[in-house]
Amino acid sequence: MYKYKIYFWFPLIILFNIFCSDKILSQDTLSKKNNYSIYNNYLFEWKAQLNKFFSQNDSAILYPLIDPNHSRIPYWFLNDNQAFNQGTYDFISSRVIPGPIKGSVKLSIANSFTNSYKQLMTSIRYQFNSSDKLQYEEQIQMQKVSVTRIVSKYEELFGVISQEDIEKANKSLAIFKLSVHNKLDYIFLYAMGYLWSGMNKENKPPLQFNQLVGEKNLEVLLPHIPASGALLLFDIIQYFDEYLFISTIDKSFRYNSNILSEVINNTRFPNKNNGGIVTFDLIDGKNYSFSPSYEIGLSIAEIQNSLNDHDRVIEINLTNLHEVSLEDNEADENKSSIFKPTNGQSYLLTNLLENMITIKIEYKGYVLIPVSPLSYLENKQENKVNHKQPNSWGWFYEDAINQSIKNLDHKRTGFCFVTVPPYNLGSLDEGGDFGRVSALLAANLPTVTIHYKKNNSFPLFNSNLLSVEGLLNLPFLQINDNYSLTKYSVDNSIDKVVFEPLNYSVELKIKSNNPKEIISVPIHSKTVALLMVGVVYPSKE
Repeated sequence: MYKYKIYFWFPLIILFNIFCSDKILSQDTLSKKNNYSIYNNYLFEWKAQLNKFFSQNDSAILYPLIDPNHSRIPYWFLNDNQAFNQGTYDFISSRVIPGPIKGSVKLSIANSFTNSYKQLMTSIRYQFNSSDKLQYEEQIQMQKVSVTRIVSKYEELFGVISQEDIEKANKSLAIFKLSVHNKLDYIFLYAMGYLWSGMNKENKPPLQFNQLVGEKNLEVLLPHIPASGALLLFDIIQYFDEYLFISTIDKSFRYNSNILSEVINNTRFPNKNNGGIVTFDLIDGKNYSFSPSYEIGLSIAEIQNSLNDHDRVIEINLTNLHEVSLEDNEADENKSSIFKPTNGQSYLLTNLLENMITIKIEYKGYVLIPVSPLSYLENKQENKVNHKQPNSWGWFYEDAINQSIKNLDHKRTGFCFVTVPPYNLGSLDEGGDFGRVSALLAANLPTVTIHYKKNNSFPLFNSNLLSVEGLLNLPFLQINDNYSLTKYSVDNSIDKVVFEPLNYSVELKIKSNNPKEIISVPIHSKTVALLMVGVVYPSKE
C-alpha cells in the first residue's frame, strides 16, 4: 500500500517558543511577546507549504486557524432525513476575520457571514453613471419630440384623429380584446398593425407593437400602406430606435434591481422553494427552521475514508533545539504546554527544553473539505401550469459585491454601494474581515513524538512508568485532550516519549456504587481537529 505524507522540517527556534507560550487570547497580548515574530515566521512557512501541496488558487488560500473556540468541527453533517448538522453549519456560516497573529485567521460567531452578507447586500444598488443617465434622459426627451412629430405628420397626411375615429377603432379591435387609448396607439395598433398590415382583411389580430419595433424592413409587414404613408416611416423608424435604446436601459435596470431583491429575499426568507435547508440540533435531533444553504463538496463517506486512512499523514519535524533561548520562559500551569496524568499531578513540558533533540507532530488521517454557499440562479423557464414555481434558487450573488468594490466612485453603470460598507472588504493582509469559508483542512488529533537526552530533570519521564494516560494541553496545536504517553529507550543517551490520542468516549459514574459506564459520543457530535481554513475575499480585479 502506498503511503502519502507531507513532510515539513522547521528549526525549533521558529516554533519552540510557541510550544511554551501563553494560550492564545488576543492580538494585543501576543504582540507584546518576544516570540511574536517567531510565531509569525512559523505560520508563514506552514501556510506556504500546505498551499503548495493542495494547489490552492489565488481566490481561495489556506490560512492557519488560531481559534480555541473553533478548533474542533463536527464532520457528520447530514442525518438520515438529509437535514444539515447545526454544529457544522455554525462553522461554515461564520465570517472569517484576522487571527491573533499576523497571517492567521479565526472565526466569528455562528451565521455571522450570512448576516453580514445580508447587511452588505442591502447597501448595494444598481444605478447609471452620470454620462449614461444624461444620455438616457436626452433620449426620453427626443422620443417625446418624435411622438409629437409622428402624430402631426399622420394628421397632415390622413386627417385629424378624432375621438370618433378612436371609438371606431376600438369596436373593430374589441373581438381581439385590444383597445386604443390615444392618437399614438391609433397609429401603431390600428392604422399600421391592423389596416396597413392587411390583418383586417384576414380577420386576424393586429400586429403588436413589439412585432413592428423589431422589424428592420417595415414595408414587408405593411403591404397595404398608402403611398403617402412612406413619408411617415422615417419618423417612425427614428422613434423605434429611440424606444429600443430606452427599453434596453430600462430592462437592464429592472433586471439587475430584481436580482438584488430576489437575492435579499432568498437570504432573509429561505425555504424549500428557493434552496433553503433544514438544520437539526446535534444534541436532541430537533429540526430548526430553514436557513440559507451551504454545500459541502465531499460526501460523509469520503470524509470518513480520508480520516480513517492513517497513511495520509501531515508530518511536522522540529529541530535545532540547541538554538532556543530560555528568555521569557515564565509560563505557569495555566499558560504552558502541560501533561496531567490521571494521578492529578501536572508536568510542564517546558522542563524538557535543554534536553530535547527533536519533536515530530503527525496528523494521521486528514481531509480537505470544500465549502460553498448556494449561488443565486434565476429561473429562466416559464411554467404556466404551476404559478408557484420559484423565481430563483440560492442566495449568494458575489458578482454584485465584487462589482461594487470596483465602482466605489460610482463612475460606472452597474452595482455600487450607496452607503459605506461596514466591513473591511480587503484581503487578510489588508485587515479584511469579510472572509468566506471555502475549505476546511481537518485531521485526526496528532501523535506527538519527543526525542530527548536522558537525565534526571523530568520526574515523570524518568520514573518506572513506561505508559500513562492523562490530559495533554498544547496551546500552539490547540490540543487539550486525553492522550496516552509511552516512553521508549532509543539508545544509551537518548529516550523518546510518544503522545497518542485516546479513543473518544465518555466515562460516567451513574451512582457511586455502580461501575463506570462507557457512553459513545453521538455520531453527529463526533469532531475532528480543524487546522486551516480556505478563505475567499471579495475580488478587486
